[in-house]
Order: sequence, then structure tokens, then C-alpha cells
Amino acid sequence: MNADQLAEIRPALREVAEGAPNTCVTFEVEGAPENWIQIVGRTINAAYPYSDSPEEKLLSLGLPQLPAQLASWESDRFATFELAEFQLNTVAEWIDAYFVGVLGGVEGEYHLDVIMGSSPIQDRPPIQACDECGGDYITASSQMWKLCTECSHYLYGYPLCDHVFVGKKCTKCGWSGTRSKYIRKIIKAQSEE
Repeated sequence: MNADQLAEIRPALREVAEGAPNTCVTFEVEGAPENWIQIVGRTINAAYPYSDSPEEKLLSLGLPQLPAQLASWESDRFATFELAEFQLNTVAEWIDAYFVGVLGGVEGEYHLDVIMGSSPIQDRPPIQACDECGGDYITASSQMWKLCTECSHYLYGYPLCDHVFVGKKCTKCGWSGTRSKYIRKIIKAQSEE
């Protein structure tokens, strides 16, 4: 465990604990946003770059014990854990170990971008522009703050919307087909695999 990283993690976790369930934090490795962990209430969602079961993989990597159960995961995309209880220091140490052991950060050398936000869907505006593609979307349709369902799928592995188009917009999520250059690049790379 490194004191510098823990000093970046703990204050944000404290805000999440005090603001639960209305506060969300996303930690992203500076310069490598594909390496991320997001916490809302007692839910931890994290990038997961392996095809093995997270339960087995985390044990084999020697991560500290976390009072949590695996809620869901998708191979090479994400893993979601539900905490039995929110113990600030235990969670902070686990996050640091996850960034090093699972996401390949160099102990004591990686730095985090800390993004705080409000988590409940009811606190979001009904429609807003996606930060990635710029297209409008129905905020209640997306599990990620400030990302449409398409971008949250390609960037973080969340489920795609089962689109129902009327005209040029999906009636379920509001997506109109807008994609950023980066998302188009991801889709192209996936289709070539």
C-alpha cells in the first residue's frame, strides 16, 4: 500500500460514504482512463481486463480481503461487487491493490483522476448531452453519469440498449446514432477481431 495513492483515494471515499447513496466517485488512472474504478453507495464497479472469474483471479493475485460479493462481471470488461459494509480504510487499500494487481499500475507511481458526481437517476436532467459522443440521450437509460448507453457500453462494458427507433431516435434511450471517433475506432477494432 502506498501512502500517496491512499491519500488520493480516502477523501473521495469519505465523501461517498457521507453522501450515500447520492454520491458517486470514479477513479481513473491519469493518462489511462480505461483503468477505472467507480463507487456508488456499497457498489464497486471496476474495469476488469481478464477472462477468468474475478473471484478466482483476485485470490490468485493476492488482493486484500474485501467484505463484498461479486454481483456481475463481463470478461475483459468490468466486474461489479456489492459491499457487505463500507469500511473506508479496507476499501481504500483494496482499491490501491486493485489498481496495482489487476489493472497493472506501478505501486507508488500511478496517479488518479478523481471524478465526483451525484448518483441517483432522479437527480439528473431528463435529457443531456453525452460527454463522449456529444449526442443527446435520456439520462435514466444509462447506468453511467454523463455517458449515453452506447458510449458506456464501448468504454466500460455496460449493457447496450435494445434500441427501438422512431424516426432517427431510440425511444428507450434517446440515442440518435452519434458516435465519437474514439468509439468508432473501438467498434472497428472489435469487428476486425
